[in-house]
Amino acid sequence: MRKRIIYIAALLFLLPLPLSRAQTHLGLTLEQCKDLSEKNDTDLKNAVLDISSAKALRQEAVSEFFPKLSLNALGFYALDEPLLKIGLKDVLGNSDGAQNLIDQIESAAPLYGINTVASFLDYGYNASALLTQPIYAGGRIVNGNRLAKLNLQASRLKAASVARDKKVEVEEKYWAVVSLEEKLLTVNQALNTMDTLFRDVRNACLAGFALDTDTLKVSLERKRLQADRTKLLSGIRLSKMDLFNAIGQKYSYFASAANESAPWIDEIVLLDRPAQMQAPENYYVDGELAALRSEESHLLALNVESARLQKKMAIGEALPQLGVGVGYGYGRFVGDRGRWNGSVFAMVKIPLTDYVKASAKAKRMENDAQKAENQQEYLNGQLVLQMHKLWEDLNCSYEKIGIAADEVALGELAESRMLARYLSGQATIAELLTARTDLRLAQDKLTEARIEYAKTLSSYLSKSRTGN
Repeated sequence: MRKRIIYIAALLFLLPLPLSRAQTHLGLTLEQCKDLSEKNDTDLKNAVLDISSAKALRQEAVSEFFPKLSLNALGFYALDEPLLKIGLKDVLGNSDGAQNLIDQIESAAPLYGINTVASFLDYGYNASALLTQPIYAGGRIVNGNRLAKLNLQASRLKAASVARDKKVEVEEKYWAVVSLEEKLLTVNQALNTMDTLFRDVRNACLAGFALDTDTLKVSLERKRLQADRTKLLSGIRLSKMDLFNAIGQKYSYFASAANESAPWIDEIVLLDRPAQMQAPENYYVDGELAALRSEESHLLALNVESARLQKKMAIGEALPQLGVGVGYGYGRFVGDRGRWNGSVFAMVKIPLTDYVKASAKAKRMENDAQKAENQQEYLNGQLVLQMHKLWEDLNCSYEKIGIAADEVALGELAESRMLARYLSGQATIAELLTARTDLRLAQDKLTEARIEYAKTLSSYLSKSRTGN
């Protein structure tokens, strides 16, 4: 911890902070970045919305089990004449005998105030409540609910998978910034060493113990290091922007535009550094077991089950449907008085002509289900392959750390000996500068190897610790 604090203090001291601004630094750990990503990442927000939509869809499916209540109303008014008229001819028929009787009745009707034509339905209205309960719908209600439940499970698995992948992505971006900052520290140390060497060579030249060209070579190497430092500072800012955009952290690229909610990007400091990492065998898990309990494997199983249920839904379209209901209401259509009335009913629907269509659709759904099973078998094998590959990559990256550490040790020894030879006049300044450049490159390789191991370990652990 003390070493980390010293490092951060040195880094802040070297960053070009404006003298007129108060230095209000914001420190972010890796876990804080992951938490910010979980709250602000667009894909994760959408995954939460997908879960909410899946819950609503399941509620829709569950509602199919319950009776359906509806209120109905009907009213009409005939503008010109009643909708229904019944005369004597409609009752007695159109024969000669009937016509004679009709003529006699029509001639006598006015004497008694009787109309020989009865009219109905000049106006009317009806209001009722209808309650319908489905009893059987070819299994589509039950299977529809099962599909909705599978959809909810799939949405949750997808959200967990997205959250897992986003954490790995954030960690990779975090370590990318740290890698550049570690290299910046190495360059700053090399610049400090080069400043000391420049003074020593210049004094040696003044005393006549070194050539003027030695001073120029050291000066040129200093400029190269300063150019590398400028390039690293630019890379750090751009990498920070990439990280902060991913986690939703507000920042300002220019110091003059910074405020409390959006600090200057150079004032946002990453606090974590790769810890002392153990050998890969300390993190080993069974690759096949980890693959089969992963979210991806569970999603493949749900896909197969969903295809089977869709086949049952297709078959259900050709099966009989049964429902019962009850209705009650008030109506007035004929006469001067309305009345209340109720009824009970049962409905049976047998879709005779849909059998061929449903059979063909079921065959198509069966093929889709078989394809889903084939895909599940293949992709499960690929998931196992992925776990083994991550394990191999983890071992390789760990070995690179050991090799890079040996190269640093060798570079330090070579640089130390070359400095002693130079001071004794047995080596040139070019040879010393080459030895120091080789040492810096070896230190950068060690930094890259440690960061790469941290990234690979993060990917391996994220895959091995998912599922149930």
